[in-house]
Amino acid sequence: MRLGVSSYSYWTAMQKDGFTLFDAIKHAAKTGYEGIEFADLQIPESVSKEEYARKLRAACEEAGIAVSSAAIAADFAEDVEEQKAIVREWLDFSRAVGAKIMRTDILFGFSDGLRTETQIRERVAAPLRELAEYAKARGIMLVTENHGHLFCESRWLLKLTDWVNHDNFRLLADVGNFADAGCDCGLEVSRVAHLAAHVHLKDFHCKNGAEFYPGEGWFTTKSGDYIRGAIIGHGDIGVLKCIKHLDEIGYGGWLTVEFEGIEDALYAIEQSFRNAKRMLGSLNTFRWSESL
Repeated sequence: MRLGVSSYSYWTAMQKDGFTLFDAIKHAAKTGYEGIEFADLQIPESVSKEEYARKLRAACEEAGIAVSSAAIAADFAEDVEEQKAIVREWLDFSRAVGAKIMRTDILFGFSDGLRTETQIRERVAAPLRELAEYAKARGIMLVTENHGHLFCESRWLLKLTDWVNHDNFRLLADVGNFADAGCDCGLEVSRVAHLAAHVHLKDFHCKNGAEFYPGEGWFTTKSGDYIRGAIIGHGDIGVLKCIKHLDEIGYGGWLTVEFEGIEDALYAIEQSFRNAKRMLGSLNTFRWSESL
C-alpha cells in the first residue's frame, strides 16, 4: 500500500497567504507522500482544463510525486445527460493529468422521483455503466465514494456495484465517511474491501448526539451524533483496524490521506503522514503465522 494525500486536505491552507495547489504538490512530496489526488479542482479561467492538467502533471514530475487519482462531483438527481457530460469532461482531464483512477459522486440525497430502490437503480445504473466503458477506453478506473445520504452505507454500495456490473467500476472506500451514517467504520470497510480500487484515510473525533452540540468544526451525522475531522490516529474511528481489513484481503493500492479538521492544515497533513506510516509499519505485528 502506498501513501498519498488529497489536495482537499490543503483547502484551508489555500485560502490564505497565497498558498497554491502547486505549493501543495511540493509540500506533499517534501513530507514524504508518494502520490497526490486532485479533488474538486477549480480551474483558473485563464487556462483550459487540458493546459492546467499539463501544468499540474509537470509540477508533479518535477517534485517527484505521482498523480494517484482525481475526484469530481456529480449528482444524477439532476439532468442525467448533463451529469454524464461533466463526468466525461473530467475523465479527459484525468487522462491528461496522468490519473489512473477517478472518483465521481452519484447522489447527494433523495429527491422527487428518486425515493425507491427501483427508481434509483433505473436512474444511475445504465449511465454509470456507459461512463465506466468511457473511462476504460482512457485507461482510467471509475470509482464512487461512500458519500451522500444513501451510498454512505456498505449495503447500498454493494447494491450499486451489482447494478452497474462493469469490470471498470469499483469503489473508493473512505474509512471515515461511514461514521456519517452512524456505522462501525471497521465493519463497513471489511464488507467493501474486496471492491475497493482506491482508499481515503480519514479520521474523526466522535461524540454522542445525546450531549450538547460541541460547536465550531463539528457536524451532525445522519444518526444524530457529532463528528469532527481529525489528524490520522487522533480520532475515534479505528483507522488501524480499517487498514488491517484492507491488508487481510491483499489490497495494494493507494491510501490517500484526506484531512478536514480544524488544526493547521500543513501540520495536520505532516502528522497524518507520520501516523499512517507507523500504522503500515505495524501490520506484521498483527498478521497470524502458524510458525509463531
